[in-house]
Amino acid sequence: MDAIVGEVLEHVGPETTVLVISDHGFHSYRTGLNVNTWLRDHGYLVQGPLQPGQEQADFFPGVDWSRSRAYALGTGQIYVNLRGREGRGAVNPGAEYDALLDAIARGLEAEVDPATGEHFVQKVYKGPEVFAGAALERMPDLQIAFRDGYRTSWRTPLGGIPKELLEPNTKKWSGDHAASDVADTPGIILATRRLRPGDPAIIDLAPTALTFFGVPVPDEMRGHPVLDGSP
Repeated sequence: MDAIVGEVLEHVGPETTVLVISDHGFHSYRTGLNVNTWLRDHGYLVQGPLQPGQEQADFFPGVDWSRSRAYALGTGQIYVNLRGREGRGAVNPGAEYDALLDAIARGLEAEVDPATGEHFVQKVYKGPEVFAGAALERMPDLQIAFRDGYRTSWRTPLGGIPKELLEPNTKKWSGDHAASDVADTPGIILATRRLRPGDPAIIDLAPTALTFFGVPVPDEMRGHPVLDGSP
């Protein structure tokens, strides 16, 4: 990538403003957590009797939704089976909902990998803490932030509930940013122009581009230009 950036700079010349940006960093992914398995083992997700081979199925095989309080989809997102929101909700809004979030978060943060004795979850965030401004109907109730070397398993995004809690990642895809703690996974920004003091973020890029080209920044747009001075 350094060579590619150097080639670009050779073609555009010193008078051209160039920004090199990544919106996130990267982590090793060696071990996957079957999040629905954890929820099942701790009584938050209830399965009925399974038919032969059903354990290998995805999309919540044998789940009894009338007795299940939480489930996982995606890369580290946990959803509460909330009454009034879910089709067969089992958890009341308010105090019961809040207590459930706290219990799940504490439990996951306390877990250790028996092979290493190390914690594999850095932190469990509540949805609004990391998805500020997102539509409520799309926001998870909890978001797991894993330590380096760990991620959700390959079957968790599809609602799989394997027997084992942890499984080795043997795929060539051995690194990822998904479900890593945002506090430990910053992106980078490099520029051929001086940047303003501060801590630039991904939301600053659109205002920066608009300002550079002399286009007014809409009032509703978050962020601010990061290039120091006028183009």
